[in-house]
Amino acid sequence: MMSKYISDLNSFISQYSKPLSDLISEWRYIAVLSSYWFKSPLCVTQMINAVSGIRFFFETYDLDFFALHIAPYNENRVPGIIILSKGGSDSKLYRCLQPLILTGHIGTVISYELDPNLKRFIGGSISLIEIPRSLDFMLAQISLLIKTVIEASKYRSARVERLIHEMNSLDTVTNDLYEKYRDKLKTIKEAIYDESKKVAIIATCPARSLAEGIVEAIYSEGYFHIDLIDPENIYSVDQLSKYRNIVMLYTETESHIVSRLISQIKMAGNIDLIDLNLKTDPISSSIYFRLLYLFFKERYMDAK
Repeated sequence: MMSKYISDLNSFISQYSKPLSDLISEWRYIAVLSSYWFKSPLCVTQMINAVSGIRFFFETYDLDFFALHIAPYNENRVPGIIILSKGGSDSKLYRCLQPLILTGHIGTVISYELDPNLKRFIGGSISLIEIPRSLDFMLAQISLLIKTVIEASKYRSARVERLIHEMNSLDTVTNDLYEKYRDKLKTIKEAIYDESKKVAIIATCPARSLAEGIVEAIYSEGYFHIDLIDPENIYSVDQLSKYRNIVMLYTETESHIVSRLISQIKMAGNIDLIDLNLKTDPISSSIYFRLLYLFFKERYMDAK
């Protein structure tokens, strides 16, 4: 099943990476705007600056913030815009799309199918890249952004070459990914469904694609004993005293960010710690963490 899914994802990326690459090649500054609460795609966009050479510079904003505080006042430097949405009758997108068009902004929306009342604004300066419902919207958006920037920048380094290889080899690593981390995923499942214990998921930027998926899905089932926390917002381990289960998600590159916190949690003695880290590039890790979420959802949520 997953091999077919990766095949469909690759087809989507192949269809739209070249047109999107051609579009952003006309810009120097690009604002990536999010119409939802998820931070993961914006995190990835910030990291993408490291592999875009000097050709592009990406800025990230909440869509409302950009439309209200920046778009009306940036006459001297109007960036191209990429808007990330979940589609449907996205109220924030509905509120902001026309003002962005009126202020002369050019760009594209990447989302599931839009409500007809929203779709009427598409055309002219704003195009639409429509994600098939068979694909996870966040995985599709993250993967397309990474592939597009690599294609458009023409910048090549050892790191970029590794990313290209990883993007072209998703089908071969997917099964190994699940086999390696399935026990951890099962432990996470057992922790988050134990309503007798307050749970914190502490996730670094690349790991948010897994964390945000779990939190959204769990909340939709009526479980509200879980908090999602950025490690940089933790000033003292005392802040975590109300939790009995903590899930720590990060990449090996970021070990120094969380190592002291992990030691303090272990020393506290009354908190069960689940530690999951990926030994992969932080940029591609966002894809792998999201794939782990899809595994988690299929095996422990959809199967319920």
